[in-house]
Amino acid sequence: MDHTEELPDDALAAILVRLRPRDLAASRCVRKAWRAIVDARRLLLPHLLPHSVEGIFANCSDYNDKNYHEYHRPHFLGRPSTQHPGVDYGNLHFLPGYADEDYAATIVDHCNGLLLYDNERELCVVNPATRRWERLPADMGFYGECCAAYLSFDPAVSPHYEVFLIPPKDLGLFDVSDCRSAKAPPEELVEENFTVSSRLSLSNGKYQVVKTPIDDKEPKYVQHYLGRSEKDVYFAQFHDRIRIWTPSESGGQVKWVSKYNIDLEPSISSIFVKGICKPWILDNKHVLDEYGNNKLLAGETFDFNSDEDNILDTNDDSGYRRPYNQLLGLHPYKEIAFFITEPTVAVAYHLDSSKVQYIGCTILCHGSSRLCIEESFLYTPCMIGDLRENASTAED
Repeated sequence: MDHTEELPDDALAAILVRLRPRDLAASRCVRKAWRAIVDARRLLLPHLLPHSVEGIFANCSDYNDKNYHEYHRPHFLGRPSTQHPGVDYGNLHFLPGYADEDYAATIVDHCNGLLLYDNERELCVVNPATRRWERLPADMGFYGECCAAYLSFDPAVSPHYEVFLIPPKDLGLFDVSDCRSAKAPPEELVEENFTVSSRLSLSNGKYQVVKTPIDDKEPKYVQHYLGRSEKDVYFAQFHDRIRIWTPSESGGQVKWVSKYNIDLEPSISSIFVKGICKPWILDNKHVLDEYGNNKLLAGETFDFNSDEDNILDTNDDSGYRRPYNQLLGLHPYKEIAFFITEPTVAVAYHLDSSKVQYIGCTILCHGSSRLCIEESFLYTPCMIGDLRENASTAED
């Protein structure tokens, strides 16, 4: 006799929720009653939603003899994990045109575990964690000519995504009914245009334009970043220091409130300090197997702790001081900013404590050319998402 049948649903749910994710998923296959409770109470959902940063995707380019940016396939700086041994989220070789040198494959956007991928011929949405993907309609061909593409996806609300094509110079309140899109809509979309940001509400089909806290006369080499961090939407400005603002809304008006203003004078004298033994791993071509997997990730037996591992001594006055060169992004779940310091060292800077962690080396090469990172996306795996194609179909 199965005594669990005598338990109230609330008691059985309280027992099931204590199981590890893999055991909880297996319990769904034991009895129909258990499956009904797991599904009805969405007990597996927290384990399927994005909750960690597992790497950084980077669009890379070099300069040819005419000083023209020549793009190459995106690269991935992967965070080793014993929870997912041998899993290479950066392996996108199953996508059309990904390894084709005749086309410039780039990642256009990332949102909650989904990537918007462009190979100069078509746009695709891809989930690296499930290795599923799908092409967007061919009539979206005017993308890139007069519109910018944005991806929005909230797996806690719906397994569907939304892609918007928006003329970036059309500012003000205007009808967005002509935007080509797919799947179910999200609540809102935020678009950055340096001196203004635009928030799209699908309830009335209008943009609300919000002036950013920066001056349009600032030098072009000042870097800007708009994205989500632990507690809110953040707007960041980076040059010699990083300044971060959060939006505050009152009476229908949005203003920016200063959150951080941190001086980033060169503070790292050496990366060869005791304790650095857990670097993130880059997918340069020489470490890939015949299927595009990073061979180095498969052999790792450690987890990178984003709070404690590879702490750098910023008080050491000896040696060359490494300046911060590029902002890679903001951690979506912690108060951490990712930077590249001179010349090719990736670090995590804790905004609330000024602690600095060594992440890994970002030396990227194509033949004899050294590549530079043009744009980067912090990747947060998600096991949800309705996409038609799978990796095996593409590879066959």
